[in-house]
Formats: sequence, structure tokens, C-alpha cells
Amino acid sequence: MPTILTKRSSTAGAAPTTLQLTEGELALNYRDRILYTLDHTGAVVTLGRPLNSQETATAGVSLTWTKPQNASIVFVELQGAGGGGGGGTNSDTIGAGGSGGGGGCYTSAWFKASALSATEAMVAGAGGSGGGAAAAGTGGASSSFGSLLSAGGGGAGTAGAAYGAASVSG
Repeated sequence: MPTILTKRSSTAGAAPTTLQLTEGELALNYRDRILYTLDHTGAVVTLGRPLNSQETATAGVSLTWTKPQNASIVFVELQGAGGGGGGGTNSDTIGAGGSGGGGGCYTSAWFKASALSATEAMVAGAGGSGGGAAAAGTGGASSSFGSLLSAGGGGAGTAGAAYGAASVSG
């Protein structure tokens, strides 16, 4: 099996120059995990960059997102928090359970990294609270990525309603 030899570097941020490569030759910065080549026009181009995944699963908190070094595009996904369900009624009257809370909205978008600030404020919305006996729940909070993207929270569930006394005839 043939071996492919590449130029390589372990220096962070180092990229080859046009004098260090011939057309089609590969160069790898294995510290940054970036692959380069010299194209047909004589320019050094990037063939691949590593993925940098930053996520939060903690609802109801604000965070600061930091743009990764050498990022060219950024994919953002947001999920709004779900609304809390409504409480039911139960007494000597005939009642009903409350409705479930609504699901939060989902949205996503691609951004050019050059169009983003070095940091962006992120908010992961908190879920709504369930209603007590015969009380409505509360709505879920929105999630956001700076002022660029937001996903609305789900609506509150309504309270169950009493219908009146039961009667039996016969």
C-alpha cells in the first residue's frame, strides 16, 4: 500500500506559504487540524477545518459564546422551552384535567464567521411551570443567540374546568 507524505506542522496558527508547496501538494497543521493545498491559481487554500461544537443543556441560564479561532462558518440551533401544563379540577363537581403546555419553537441558521462578533450572548430558555389545582401553567421562555436568532417558548396550558354537580336518574 502506498504512503502519502505531506508537509506538516505542530505550530498553532501556522499555515504554509506559496513557496513551500507545489500545486496539489498537501500540508497538514495537526495541532490546529487544518489541511492545506496549493491550487491551480497559485494560492494556498484550506481543504478542511475541524468542527467546533459548543452547546448548553442548562435551561434558564445566560452564557457567552466565543467564536472559535479560524472559524469560517457557524451553524446555530436553538430550541425554545416548553410551556407548563395546566392543573386539573377535582371536587364534588365533575371536572377536567388541564391542557398540556405547548412545545417550544425550533430554529437554525448558518452565519459567516466574519459577520459575527468575537463573542455573542446566548440564552437557553427555561421551561414553564405546571399549574396547581385549577390553575393555568406558565409559558416557556425563548432561547436566543445574540440579537441574530431566537426561538420562542411554548404557550401555557390552560386550567381544567368544573362542569357542575353529577346527577344520576333512574
